[in-house]
Amino acid sequence: MTQWAIEDGNISEANGTATNILSGLAKAWVKFDGTGTPAIDDSFNIASLTDVGTGEFQLDFTSGMSASTYCGVSDATTDTNTVAGTISNISQYNADNFTVIVSNSGASSRDRDTNTASIHGDLA
Repeated sequence: MTQWAIEDGNISEANGTATNILSGLAKAWVKFDGTGTPAIDDSFNIASLTDVGTGEFQLDFTSGMSASTYCGVSDATTDTNTVAGTISNISQYNADNFTVIVSNSGASSRDRDTNTASIHGDLA
């Protein structure tokens, strides 16, 4: 049986091979309603949400990232049913915030009631 030890954010096998477990964790995530007056449903390391325009939302970090070179993924749909052709992406990466853009397959901006995003990278 392999034995493991956790110390200073690293998990190590008994043979000494270490892996930093903190580097792979999400540094921020959010679920928000983008219809009407947009509101955050739940989040981690997200301080605020700004409605920039139809289908465009800026999310500000509580604790910023070290640079604008982090990785992010986003998704959007509606609570009542799956909306075919909905596209969600992160269009602007900044150390203090990021912007989510939501559109349909015809590239028309859309507000959706279920939006999610997850951010991975290094905190400042």
